[in-house]
Amino acid sequence: MTRCIAVMMLLINTFSLSATNNARTSTNIDRSSTHSNTLATYLQLSESFLNRNLDSSFFWIKKALQIREHGVWPETLSTTAHKVMIKLEEAEHGFEWLEIAELILKEKEFITNKAIVYDTYFYAGTGNLFSGNFAKSRKVFKQGLRSLDSLNDTAYDRLRVNIMEKMGVWYGMQNDIVNALNWFIRADSLVEELEDPALGVLVSMDIGSMLMWIESYPDALERFAIAEEYNKNSHIGDENAIVDNMATCYKEMKNYDKAREYINRGRTIALAANNTYSLAFSYMNEAHIDYDEKKIASSILKFNKADSLFSIIGDTFSIMMCKSAWLWPAIEAGEDYQKIMRVSEEILHYSANMKETNEYLWALKARAKLYFLLGNYQHAYIDLDSFENINYRQLKESYSIKQAVQSTLLKTTLLKRQIEEQRQLAELIKEKAERKNIIIYITSTCGIILLIALLLYYRLATRLHESREMIAEQNRVLEKKDLKNADLMKELHHRVKNNLQIVSSLLNLQSSKVSDQLAKSAFTEGRNRVDAMAMIHRYLYMNDELTSVDIRPYLERLSESVAYSYGFHKGQLRLDYELDSVSLDVDIAIPLGLIANELLSNAFKYAYIKNPNPQLSMRLKVADTIQFSISDNGPGMDKHLLEGKSNSFGMELIQSLTNQLHGSIHYENKAGSTFTLYIPIDPLKNKTTE
Repeated sequence: MTRCIAVMMLLINTFSLSATNNARTSTNIDRSSTHSNTLATYLQLSESFLNRNLDSSFFWIKKALQIREHGVWPETLSTTAHKVMIKLEEAEHGFEWLEIAELILKEKEFITNKAIVYDTYFYAGTGNLFSGNFAKSRKVFKQGLRSLDSLNDTAYDRLRVNIMEKMGVWYGMQNDIVNALNWFIRADSLVEELEDPALGVLVSMDIGSMLMWIESYPDALERFAIAEEYNKNSHIGDENAIVDNMATCYKEMKNYDKAREYINRGRTIALAANNTYSLAFSYMNEAHIDYDEKKIASSILKFNKADSLFSIIGDTFSIMMCKSAWLWPAIEAGEDYQKIMRVSEEILHYSANMKETNEYLWALKARAKLYFLLGNYQHAYIDLDSFENINYRQLKESYSIKQAVQSTLLKTTLLKRQIEEQRQLAELIKEKAERKNIIIYITSTCGIILLIALLLYYRLATRLHESREMIAEQNRVLEKKDLKNADLMKELHHRVKNNLQIVSSLLNLQSSKVSDQLAKSAFTEGRNRVDAMAMIHRYLYMNDELTSVDIRPYLERLSESVAYSYGFHKGQLRLDYELDSVSLDVDIAIPLGLIANELLSNAFKYAYIKNPNPQLSMRLKVADTIQFSISDNGPGMDKHLLEGKSNSFGMELIQSLTNQLHGSIHYENKAGSTFTLYIPIDPLKNKTTE
């Protein structure tokens, strides 16, 4: 190849020398003719290497661009430069193509083929975006959209979608979720008209990713399902990314069976395509599920597999994300504390520099736990305090972003509805216009009717607009008051939860100083009671409902927490739930939670001694009354304990709380103990969530 280039250079030099000599002896050949011939030769060479050797093609187009006279852009030059730019970008040939793109835009007024200029806006903006020149990237994208909007030509809609999509990516890279989503939705509205599967996959994946970012997983799943449908008719083959994202959504929604289904599907695709990143991602997702299911050893093994694969790729962010998730199973497995401390410090340093708040919080909480296990209570408290403060700020920011996103999605839905109504109106007008061509009399009559209808519509629309403005203003005032009250309530619940957790931590610390088992048991019971109340307030400040709690996840979490405090894990105990999904007022939820805590504690203390297959069932049915029961497969207990003939504080507490709820509690012994609580229900304070 080097020899060929040398020969070409020799021919060009010979040609130039010959032309120079001829210019000295003849007045019929001028310099501009020689210049044009040399430019044409460079362009021919660039074209000839275009599909064989991109480096050589780029070399010759650069030569052509260097000798071109200012203000002179032959159409062959712009066409060849455009071809080379696209080829270099498709081949991911660094950012060499950006040099060509910026030169085209710099002298765009001299290029006759404006389609090349419009296309170059996209390439120049994308090149600057991914090379880190964000300000210039945004400026170029905006210029491109203004140029395209001035044309009012639907032939350029695909290019509009591509630029809008990259504008969304631009805002996403600035962590501005609301504006990113706005641009993606604008692009999506055009995609529906274009019926382009490749663009459909791209934009649907973008929207789904933004919804995942704000933890709106059901909405994200809908978008990924749309992307999956588009992908069936697309050649881009983005199935791995779609499946991986759907697996993540199901994992975060705790639908582990469905998550594993998509993880296995993604792994099969990744192995067939030799996709190391997707394979690593599948192991990390499965490791998270194993940890949630208390399969600690399996979780650590899969996190290590994912870490090794991410290291092969060299993806620092994914490596840190994987190491961060590994910390907690490593602590529970009792691995080398010094190693865990070193990894947590590494993650904290990296995430602080990269402003990755989630990874920072995860590592901070892990380090607090580690300090506690090492007996360094002061540093443990400092880390926990920092965690609570940062986490609370992040929750407030996340709440604001979610509100803005929901508003954006609502506006989009309304806009689509208005567009559909306008389309239907346009079709109706067209139909009427066609009928006008048939019979003049009918046409005239319809015209008059239409005019009257439009006048009435205008008057109605004007009045409706004024009414909406008045209602909107009233709503804004009410919303401000509601938001302020909601913030105060959230702050109150948050502080109550923090104070209860501090009490729980103090009880835990004190119990570690006590050697008497009865005293330890008393501390455990007290801590569990405090945790049961703290858990209620945690659900209150983390959800939009400030005075009621979805009792099903609360009771599930409570039972697992109490089991864990008495040394039981999922693999050692069969837990059977049959719980209605219902929101209970806090005045009912707190006493019910304390009663459940006492009954659970009683089961774990006495029912499973020398029981090789411990089982516990929990039922909650809501109709005219709330019927709540807990059953174990233990030896049973003395019925007189329930009738107040015992000094048990727990039983006295159960009876007191039952009376507070105006309810009754019954006990029976059938292959174990079953306690059933009946509570009269106030329909104004409770509502089902399904």
